[in-house]
Amino acid sequence: INHSSSRVYILQGIYVGDYGEMHDSKWVDDESMLTLITHLYEITDSSIYLSVRTPAQWRTITGITDPSDDICVSDGSLASRLGLFNDGMLASDTDLGTYGDISKDSSSALSDKWIREDELEFQDDLCRYVPNGGEVVYDTGYNDLEEAISAFLQMHISYLNCEYDTDALDKWKNTTYESDDCWNGVSGYEYIEAHLGYRYCLTDSDLHFNTWTDDTAEYTFTIENTGFAAGLHSFSAAVVLYSMDEESIVSVYRADIDLRTVSCGESTDGKLSIPIRDLAEGSYRIFLNLTDDARGETIYLASSPELTEYGYPLGELTIGSSSE
Repeated sequence: INHSSSRVYILQGIYVGDYGEMHDSKWVDDESMLTLITHLYEITDSSIYLSVRTPAQWRTITGITDPSDDICVSDGSLASRLGLFNDGMLASDTDLGTYGDISKDSSSALSDKWIREDELEFQDDLCRYVPNGGEVVYDTGYNDLEEAISAFLQMHISYLNCEYDTDALDKWKNTTYESDDCWNGVSGYEYIEAHLGYRYCLTDSDLHFNTWTDDTAEYTFTIENTGFAAGLHSFSAAVVLYSMDEESIVSVYRADIDLRTVSCGESTDGKLSIPIRDLAEGSYRIFLNLTDDARGETIYLASSPELTEYGYPLGELTIGSSSE
């Protein structure tokens, strides 16, 4: 696995129990579970996420009940690499035993399974930082399209099994998503598929430069995430300055932006300085490129205009002397 770490996103579970799903096994007691997941953590590449079957197992292993306060993004700890997988997703009120009947406020042990509402709130906090995915099973009211999308937004789902369970998947394929935006009329399956994980859009860009007082121009651009989950990995942002007169790239600038915890419906600004007084008079185009640092691959945006050979167009800049 480690020699292919750039292609491995997550390992599901500790390979015990029925179907390897961490239930109905003598090896899911607290001590055995901690021993096995710790060993897996120690022998696998630090870029690979691990996961356990239930939020209660996650709390038992890490000792953390409030992940919004206690998880450091990508600090290399077990907690920062440990996500969830749910192979009973949206099948019942408890997701087939994933959740329980104890409220968070009434809980007295880390191993307690909380009621659905509390466990969804827990995942809303935790899975801003680590992955969550699995299988949607059975055709139930919990996975009707509207209910499924609402749950996925709260659970921050980044991946699903595309082959199981066909009863639920076919229901989405035969259900039309209705909205007042560009998604109106597509199948529920298409909508969910397109929103698994992150879905970044460029929504704004701006250049600020005072000709009397500034030596550099401050350029900002805004990226919004419309997907169910954050990107989690570190992405680099490079802004390309292209001379329309010379028909060549003049400079490439590294932008300051962190998208790792920008979750669904949230946005953040990228910022950089352009030494504008060092540039020759003329017209320039500005492009943005996002790259996965670990894999060296381009991160595609759900934006218009589309990607060009120089990146995503941000705008144009003209430098010239005033005639007044």
